Amino acid sequence: LWDHLVALRDELGLDGRVELMGSRNSDEIVAALGVADAFVITPTQTEDGDRDGIPNVLVEPMACGLPVVTTTAGGITELVEHDGNGLLCDPEDVGAIARAVETVIADPDLRRRLGATARRTVEWDYDLNSAAERHETIYSAGAHTSMQREVAAR
Repeated sequence: LWDHLVALRDELGLDGRVELMGSRNSDEIVAALGVADAFVITPTQTEDGDRDGIPNVLVEPMACGLPVVTTTAGGITELVEHDGNGLLCDPEDVGAIARAVETVIADPDLRRRLGATARRTVEWDYDLNSAAERHETIYSAGAHTSMQREVAAR
């Protein structure tokens, strides 16, 4: 869609304001996230029902401590809590999305709060060590409960 996107950008008079970066390696992506104020992605559900689950492209900026503006499409609400670790909008409400972007850009305190909470969310939900500890606790509690039942049955 590269040619289509370039043509659309130019048709909308956004040449010089919107830079289409193209393919980048992971170091370049991390560097770009490091200087960004926010991350915006606006998934929607297609007419045939196709939609994203929880896009990795949303988890990555949150891990970098960026506030996100996104939509309620697919499984995103399992990751993003409105005004907790990001701002959520209806996928079809372009005005609300624009207002959310404007709000997060205009308010540095909000950006810091949402970004810090976003980082903690990813650390808690997506960090391998944290997940392993939670699973160990769950399995240990389950095994302990099973042993208690077995002893009580005797």
